[in-house]
Amino acid sequence: MKVLFLTRDYSKRTDAYTLYLPFQQMLKHSGVDVINVDAFVMYGDSYEPDILNGKIIKQNVLNPDYINDKYDIVVGENFFPYFYEDWDSIQAKRVIWLEDIHGYCPKWLEMVKNRIGLDGIFTHYLHAFHENYDEENVYHLPHSISPSVHKDYELEKTYHSLLTGAIGESVYPLRWKIFKELENKEYFKRIERPQNRLDKYPDSHPYGSKYCKHLNMSVMSFASTSIFKYTIAKLFEIPACNSLLLSDFIPEMKELGFIPNENFIEIDMDTDINELIMSLSSEHIQNVTKKGYEFVHKNHSVKVRCEQFLEYCKEIKECR
Repeated sequence: MKVLFLTRDYSKRTDAYTLYLPFQQMLKHSGVDVINVDAFVMYGDSYEPDILNGKIIKQNVLNPDYINDKYDIVVGENFFPYFYEDWDSIQAKRVIWLEDIHGYCPKWLEMVKNRIGLDGIFTHYLHAFHENYDEENVYHLPHSISPSVHKDYELEKTYHSLLTGAIGESVYPLRWKIFKELENKEYFKRIERPQNRLDKYPDSHPYGSKYCKHLNMSVMSFASTSIFKYTIAKLFEIPACNSLLLSDFIPEMKELGFIPNENFIEIDMDTDINELIMSLSSEHIQNVTKKGYEFVHKNHSVKVRCEQFLEYCKEIKECR
């Protein structure tokens, strides 16, 4: 079985250095060929909305004869730069890998099905996907961590409680609650979400290993699944950097191995955040943090996820 992975150049995105690039490196290490194009340079900043609005952007990246001779499956983690290739002449099976389920995704998924054709769908968020779509051949590939980036840097625990990322009340009501309850506490540290475009915001907030080091410097860090109930990357990243995870709890987390009060601490909209974190003993914090760290590194590394990726590709290849 030979797999081709299509994406775009994420090197100018801050989140790529923890989310996308480590996994792509593991794919290459496992024998998967990866093609990425700098879509912003080739087609401009608005190329995704342009395609969604029906603009035809002629491309010539994929050679159908070459793909038919070499590959069994083409997985599009980002099909946008390849949308108007000659898909009618490509015989390999096609899979789309979705990040968010909301926003433009329903329209985009329908467009891909009609234009490219699909033999399978990979999603980070299985429950949310099934709640919003009636599709077959759907495979769950949650977020993962890279042990080379997400790790215990053995740094001094400078922060007691850390809140990173977006906190908009409309999408992240629990994060907003945490921020409002703790913003004036001396022990609380807030780091804003970095701007995504490194070329436009080179001095934005920490990303990649610098971001992971901030997690590592915190005794405990907060996350939440948002109104969309997504098992977001922070759920994996925080314990992987040897910080105690505090988050709400949804069924998908249970299926992935998260156990409240065992490898993370559960909180919700009714929790008195200050009272809870002040009540946690040092011994309990250390025990839960240690178990969370070991759990994520064992079960949700890029190596584990890559193996699942290839197993799902094999299943799709063998379906007739």
